[in-house]
Amino acid sequence: GNSGNATLTFDLMKYGSDATLIQVFHATDGSTFNQVGTDITAPVSLTTQTISITGGTVNSKIRIAAKIANNYRYYIDNFNLTQENPTALLGGYNNLSVSGTSQSVTALSPNSTYYYRVRATSTNSTSANSNTTTVLTAPSAPTATEETNNSSDGFIATWTLPTGGATSYTLDVATDNTFSSLVSGYNNLSVSGTSQLVSGLSSNSTYYYRIKATNATATATSGTITANTTNSISVSGAVNVSTLPVCSTCDVDVNNGATLTIDENRTINSITINPTGKLTNNAGKTLTAATLNINSNGSGTGTYVDNGTSAITSAKVQQHLTTGRNWYISSPVTGSTAAALSSAGSVVYWGEPDGGWINVTSGTALNPLMGYIAVGTNATGVVTFSGTLNTGDQSITLSRTPNVNKSGFNLVGNPYPSYVNWESAAKTNIGSTIWYRTKNAGGNYVFDTFNGVGTNNNGTGAVSAMIPPMQAFWVRVNDGQSSGNLGFTNAMRAHETGTNKLKAPAANNTALQVLRLQVSNEGNTDEAILVFNENASNAIDTYDSPKMTNANIAVPEIYSVVGNEELVINGMNNFSPTTEIPVGFRTGQNNMFSIKATEISNFGAGTQVILKDNELMTEANLTDGNAYTFSSDAITTTNRFSVIFRSSSVATGVENNQSNDMSIVVFRNSNSQIVVNCNRNIMGKASISVYNAIGQKLTYKTINSTSTVLEQNYNAGVYFVSVVTNGKTITRKLIVD
Repeated sequence: GNSGNATLTFDLMKYGSDATLIQVFHATDGSTFNQVGTDITAPVSLTTQTISITGGTVNSKIRIAAKIANNYRYYIDNFNLTQENPTALLGGYNNLSVSGTSQSVTALSPNSTYYYRVRATSTNSTSANSNTTTVLTAPSAPTATEETNNSSDGFIATWTLPTGGATSYTLDVATDNTFSSLVSGYNNLSVSGTSQLVSGLSSNSTYYYRIKATNATATATSGTITANTTNSISVSGAVNVSTLPVCSTCDVDVNNGATLTIDENRTINSITINPTGKLTNNAGKTLTAATLNINSNGSGTGTYVDNGTSAITSAKVQQHLTTGRNWYISSPVTGSTAAALSSAGSVVYWGEPDGGWINVTSGTALNPLMGYIAVGTNATGVVTFSGTLNTGDQSITLSRTPNVNKSGFNLVGNPYPSYVNWESAAKTNIGSTIWYRTKNAGGNYVFDTFNGVGTNNNGTGAVSAMIPPMQAFWVRVNDGQSSGNLGFTNAMRAHETGTNKLKAPAANNTALQVLRLQVSNEGNTDEAILVFNENASNAIDTYDSPKMTNANIAVPEIYSVVGNEELVINGMNNFSPTTEIPVGFRTGQNNMFSIKATEISNFGAGTQVILKDNELMTEANLTDGNAYTFSSDAITTTNRFSVIFRSSSVATGVENNQSNDMSIVVFRNSNSQIVVNCNRNIMGKASISVYNAIGQKLTYKTINSTSTVLEQNYNAGVYFVSVVTNGKTITRKLIVD
């Protein structure tokens, strides 16, 4: 048989009285015999013997013989040789009669090894087998399947592996279906698995690919797949355009949250900036495009900052608006009309010379830098401004007309599809304040104000100098001027982190001393801000922002007062422990209210913020975030409340009685009363104030004598006694045991 192992069985019995020993021999080459196993003693009855044969070949022969020649007789029967794991002969090819010198063998498995041999047969005998020839069949062809992930410069070629496999696989990619023009790098490219990225191709083009399976015998080739590159380029993450395929016919999509920077001159068919996506054209670079689309949804709006040159034929800029409210809005393109705001019941702008609102008809062009109100939007979705993108220098002339409603107030708008920095704007005869009109969480319209710092009446974050794209806002021409001018340039533009919705939250201002007061009736809030700036004065100046009343009885209002002016942001030069700053309060309803400090920034350690209620003659320390609660009828008052700053010299680190300056001596007498002795003549208005350790004023008394006894009894604790005399304030710390 073929090479391998076999089992030999036969029945053996001795003959008569012969004591016969039997031996089994195996000749792998057919002539050289070697004994297999040990001698076998012939039994007295037929008994089956089993012998293992190993190393069999096609030339193997087996011989059974008696060991001793003169004692050799024995019986043998049922001789059988069974090959272990025998090689299966193919159906139809077992002793197949053939003629000539060749025979076709078919229906074999691919990529498989087979063996064949021939024999010569005559009428009376059959020859030995020929030598054995080994044959490896060719592999089956792989199946090329449809490509995936088509892009502007490539795709992923895919295929399925053939039954039986192969030794190796190669990929061809060509520009023609005869594969005479193979793509460089893809001519018999060795591959593995069932897919391969194909890149570096031309956009919007047709390619062809095939996969080949190879073994030692042959190569089998799949069918041909036709694949197309697209004209679309998708941008995710932060990408420079220089890393993208050069493709003037391509459409580029800047995905949500992605940033594309134009860092080299580039011509592109169209660019779409998806919500929260960002596009920046670097200085000195030119971006040429037939179309620019900037999309918006409820999570934000795409933005475009143009620091170079834009040659964009047409632009479409979206802004997402929700239903059931007014939106203060401006157009980022030239050529769009009020029809873009068709979801609004009407569109109006503020006519400052007339002191009133003016309706805008549907076909009227929306002017760059002018602010509009989309009144009563009746559907949630996007509005689209179509036209020529506003870029470069933009300016508008504003007016101040005497004796009209809101004299000097002009409603303007961000002219760009990006944020723009108010503090960098060119302002001629215009104040430094901007006002946003928006809605709070309670559904009431409120004003937010920015002037170095911003209020948070909207409830989602303090507004900043960064004006969002398409945001309308109020400015005011200065008193005494009949006109003013507002201008922006591309250098003032920026992207903003966050969601790019109308209104931008402010970053923390770490340079200024800021006190932010908030009044609340549990349903609505309103803010006033005190800012201390070395460049400001304590009188009315550019650092002050007039209060824009919310004109809603449901929204309480708080403000500071300088002269007859109500201020939402009061820029002051400094404060002293004896200065009371009037705080105005207005409500149209009887209710319970609270006032608290929501921000106390950059003041010295130990500074106390005290709210004084002059009506109830009480003081409340707002320093630790505690709110002062009170009731009020409908009222506008500027004298009920005031704020006092008790500086660290009052609250901590003040002079003790052991100071070298003995002009003021403070001590406790035997009746637990505080005694103040002034060792100098008292000149002008003089007073004594006593504070407890948390800054509350307990006693105030004017004095005209060099020795004063404060008749109130003081419990054990730490007190600070502040004496104002001769234009000087001296504070002493006194410990009462």
